[in-house]
Amino acid sequence: MPQSSESFHKTKEKLHKSVEEMRRSNLSSALERLSKKGAPKAKIPVSEIKPSGPLDENSMYLSMKALFRTRSTGGAWGMFVLLADGLSGEILYLALWTGYGGLKNADLKASWQALSVLMEEEASLQDKELRKKVVSIIEDFFNPPTMNRLASEIEDLEMIEKAREGFLSDLDRALSLSFELSLTVEMVSGRDSQKYFDDRTRPVSSKEGEEGEGEKQAVEVRKVSVLCGVIVDPVRGRAISSLRTGDLIYVTIKEGSAVAHAIRQAMAKGGTDRIPAPILDVSPTSTGSVEVLVELSEGIYGKLLAGESYKVAVPAESNQQSSGGMWSSPLAWMFFFLLASLLLALFILIN
Repeated sequence: MPQSSESFHKTKEKLHKSVEEMRRSNLSSALERLSKKGAPKAKIPVSEIKPSGPLDENSMYLSMKALFRTRSTGGAWGMFVLLADGLSGEILYLALWTGYGGLKNADLKASWQALSVLMEEEASLQDKELRKKVVSIIEDFFNPPTMNRLASEIEDLEMIEKAREGFLSDLDRALSLSFELSLTVEMVSGRDSQKYFDDRTRPVSSKEGEEGEGEKQAVEVRKVSVLCGVIVDPVRGRAISSLRTGDLIYVTIKEGSAVAHAIRQAMAKGGTDRIPAPILDVSPTSTGSVEVLVELSEGIYGKLLAGESYKVAVPAESNQQSSGGMWSSPLAWMFFFLLASLLLALFILIN
């Protein structure tokens, strides 16, 4: 018996809702895991290797500084500095930062001490797995014989360039990415180097200690926030200026941190480029734009900036005037097509 038009539309609506719920549930689970995994963690220290004792102030040490990033926009960044004994080739100090969207102001013309401080003060969180791989590559490539040769022939620019190209090749191959890499080497005095380590280990006063403890507690309770973007929908969207706390809007996630990168990967696996998120706050700015704060998951928040006149996409249930909005999802169409095919096959078998 042919299915009535009303029943057919009800079936479509139920199917669409179940598909949307499944996608939201999967994405919410991924965001919840990220929140529990990433929010409470403290920053990863940049120092990987520290001197086991004081440096000889009358000796010279090999200093190496390197900055690398993927050739694609929004990819991984990294920087490391190291000190090595020129005679033994042993690495005495290694500090590095690896992640997404950080170190925008890094300049290899600065001293290794200044770059170490820059990495320590970098606000963006490091990517733990990326860091582990880069450390392994550094230790394998810049072994004692290599460091000894570099220190012995510090003026040989051709040899330094070969070292740069060799390390870059290992980096590309190990991470299956294409990087740009800048690398410099120079000899530095043990006196200046030891002064840096002395300053970093100098005990703080009780007042400074209390302030430091307060900062530590602030880091522990700080929530994770990422940069978001809106999806403009001139036809069925809602104006930014009409949005209120509690309204749902669709947002995209911009690269800029390890958490943002992980969320984008979870979205890609779920087959979606947007997240429905409730609005927590809407604040006009002095430039005529509107700053919107949304909650992506418990402990993970998103911030975005848009013009007041923008009409942004909202979930179908949040915009009753949207006609056909529930069929905007390609995944919903696919499920409906499969269901229709199964019904047709069943009809043929019965008859």
